Amino acid sequence: MLACECEPSNAVVATRLGVGPHTIGKWRNRFIANRIEGLYDEMRTGRPRTIEDEAVAG
Repeated sequence: MLACECEPSNAVVATRLGVGPHTIGKWRNRFIANRIEGLYDEMRTGRPRTIEDEAVAG
């Protein structure tokens, strides 16, 4: 979100961060709607996770 503060173009921010412009747009919209809480990962469909956040971080 800090990269988006000074740059209105999703394409420019996406190139700088190495992600797609659609991802930047999704992040911006989630931040506008829910502030910081909107940036946490949402539940996904499909098979339940087998590795918890703590194991990934450690």
